[in-house]
Amino acid sequence: MKLSTPHPHVQQHAQQARLFTLALLLVLVVSIAVDHFYLRDISHWQVWLLQTTLLCVNIPGILQSRARSAIWLCFLLMFYFLLYIDRCAEPLHRGIYIFMSLLVLTLFTSTMLFARWQAQADRVANTTTQESCDS
Repeated sequence: MKLSTPHPHVQQHAQQARLFTLALLLVLVVSIAVDHFYLRDISHWQVWLLQTTLLCVNIPGILQSRARSAIWLCFLLMFYFLLYIDRCAEPLHRGIYIFMSLLVLTLFTSTMLFARWQAQADRVANTTTQESCDS
């Protein structure tokens, strides 16, 4: 069974999605800091540190264009999405939590596309390398 050939610009799409993912990740980390230090009555810096560390652990892998790091980030983002959907029920800061929910959803989609396109680009690169070694 032959795999379908990927789009010729798959590496370019992967790079654009990677940059968009990194930018959205930065916005999410800043939003989490605003949430913890400006919107809440009691700020627990330990919780903020844990939340941001979990997100930032994947940054080196994404900077190196590793699809596996993006997959792990998608897994983590599901929990953040559930957290902010739950917080949308709070009437006082509903707007910021709706924004953060949409931000996480957009980040999840961008990261998923990056993982898919990067995996396709890696597959093409491995196939090309094997064909050149066989020749």
